[in-house]
Amino acid sequence: MFKKVRAKFHMNRGIKAMEKAKQAEEADAEHLFQEAYKSFASSMAGNVALPETLYNWGLALFYEGQAKSGKAARSLYKSACEKFSTAQTIDPDNSNTATDWGVALMALAREQKAGPEDDLYQQAEAKFLAAEEKCSGIASYNLACFYSMQGKEKECRKFLTSAQEYDELPIVEVIETDPDLSNISQTEWFQAFIDELNPAPAIISQEGQTEQEPEEKDSP
Repeated sequence: MFKKVRAKFHMNRGIKAMEKAKQAEEADAEHLFQEAYKSFASSMAGNVALPETLYNWGLALFYEGQAKSGKAARSLYKSACEKFSTAQTIDPDNSNTATDWGVALMALAREQKAGPEDDLYQQAEAKFLAAEEKCSGIASYNLACFYSMQGKEKECRKFLTSAQEYDELPIVEVIETDPDLSNISQTEWFQAFIDELNPAPAIISQEGQTEQEPEEKDSP
């Protein structure tokens, strides 16, 4: 019992250091990430293998990889995938682990300038689909991005709609500028999808009440 309490204490310290690192300048971030890794390692000491520790360790490695490029980024993404893999071995039903493992695989594929048919992308798809089976919607946006990159417009649209239904979409600005969606960004249905997400601008009536600007309608 004491070992688990101790393990969670160190895990939480690692999570705090990771969150600080994400907001810090590059030099400070590197130091904070190292602090996080040490805390996660301490959490795993004494033969206590918490899947949450491994998951967050993987996240920290992924986030640090986002700030790097080339060999350094590839190494961090590979290490993140290893942590996610071990975490899922211990807790195979965790949909967050499967989703973020897929995200790390796609990041690694991009950094290696892999083609759309590369095995890394196929592995990522498998992780996203496995996550969706466990928790509908959790990886829908990731799958939409994946299928856009693969040139599969129908599947992309399906999972964008799913992400909307399950309230798993990022903010509109992110969707509009996401490079993974560039293949479908100029299609009519995507533009309509974005318009649907953007609320009509509010106007002030003469009585001082806020109203929604009416939509334009075609003349009969």
